[in-house]
Parts: sequence; C-alpha cells; structure tokens
Amino acid sequence: MGDLQGHEFRGNQWTAQGAVSPREAVARVQSMPSGVFGRASFPVPFPVDSAAAQTLGDVGPPKIEDVPIHTLVATQSDVSRSGVMHKLASEVDRKEPIDVVRRGGKNYIWDGHHRAVASAALGERTIRASVLEGK
Repeated sequence: MGDLQGHEFRGNQWTAQGAVSPREAVARVQSMPSGVFGRASFPVPFPVDSAAAQTLGDVGPPKIEDVPIHTLVATQSDVSRSGVMHKLASEVDRKEPIDVVRRGGKNYIWDGHHRAVASAALGERTIRASVLEGK
C-alpha cells in the first residue's frame, strides 16, 4: 500500500500520526468511544452520508485502484468492534478490495467499512478498492 502514515482518532476523524503495528492498531480500536449499539460498536472515522446508499444505483464497470483513505465517505454510521478486530487479525481479509462508488467527486464506501476502519487504524494512507463510477 505504499507509504504508510498512522492516524489518531480525534472527534470523529482520524488524524495522521505515523505508521503503527497491528498490536497498536488493536489497542487503538479497543479505546474507541462506544457507538449507537453500545460497546459492541463505535462511530466510523470518516464523514457519513447514510442517505447516499439509497441513491448510488446506476454505475459503470468496476476498476481496481488504491483510494486515499482520507477521501472515503461512509454510508453507515457505526462498525462493530469485533468486525474491525477480525480484519486487523487477518491480513488476507484486509487485502480484499472494498467496494466504492465514486459520484460527484466523492468515494462512497458501498461494502468494506470494517476493512476501511482497520486500514485507517493501522495508519495506511490508501486502501485497495473496486471503484464503480456513478452516473
């Protein structure tokens, strides 16, 4: 994934801090504030547009590319802590591309919120994505 730069959670966003080990990323995820589902979840560290999931329908063919994590827009507000921990424990799962719909210059996460949060917790600057261009 190229040059890695870590992030620290402040407010509801990750801020760049330097690359971290998987162990440090796990500690980071464990310390996240609880989300709407209590301790089992926490808010995604990306801007959220949950209404976008209802309107991203018509798209072109997918292409695989590395997408900067700071450009992602979540389509759900929370992720499960156990789901993110699972992705942190499995490098194979983390390398599977997330699904992104690009529309209006924004990269909406269609599928892969847990993988995206795990990558951000590890301090990765980009994430492999199957990008669908919205029409």
